[in-house]
Amino acid sequence: LDSFQRRLVMNLVALGRAMRRKVIMPKMTCWCDRYWWLLEDCRFPGVSRDVHPMPFHCPFDHLYDLEKWVHSPVPFREYSFLDNPRIADADRHDELHLHVRGAPQGAQLVNASRVVTLDAGANYAAAARAVRESSTPDAFVVKVDARALELLCEDIGDPAANREFNGIIHTVLGVAEQIRYCDRRANTWFDAKRGAYDQMRNPINCTWGFHRPPPLPEKPQQRCRTAAAD
Repeated sequence: LDSFQRRLVMNLVALGRAMRRKVIMPKMTCWCDRYWWLLEDCRFPGVSRDVHPMPFHCPFDHLYDLEKWVHSPVPFREYSFLDNPRIADADRHDELHLHVRGAPQGAQLVNASRVVTLDAGANYAAAARAVRESSTPDAFVVKVDARALELLCEDIGDPAANREFNGIIHTVLGVAEQIRYCDRRANTWFDAKRGAYDQMRNPINCTWGFHRPPPLPEKPQQRCRTAAAD
């Protein structure tokens, strides 16, 4: 579930890039707490499941290196951006909904002029074009739900644009991702007799981490790849 969440976040960033819009990040969900030392059952040592149930809503830097994002060409806003009192009500409710056939269409989609509908498998360039050609191309917010995003083709529309995007994401995520976890079950020396820890003979095992989302295709594709297909 976590790797799928990260893949959809990358797809959302790609969609935002195709539309030349800033991305409002979704609320992040974590299945493991973040701590600089050994975790117990993915929780801070001594914290019970009742006190800290999983999964939980977690801050962005539980899953990503925030500084790399801030200093990258990925324009984004925090998940609570629209709740900021400095956002005018008129802007907050100025929405265009991006719907993909096959995804549930929520009851809130009642104004047909505020809905852009695409076929499953349409790429991000097609989505951007559909928004530009809609009756409200300058809507303050374009909303897309996770299922609709999952059904879009993972392609900005041009191999060169995809290659550039992959380079940006490589910088954002680092060589092997930055967020790692050190679990007590993977460090059995911790329960051995005192003095057993030796950083040369028993280095801390912090290999728990995340898989990098697949890159966008850098060659012309005969068949579109979607997150749903995998």
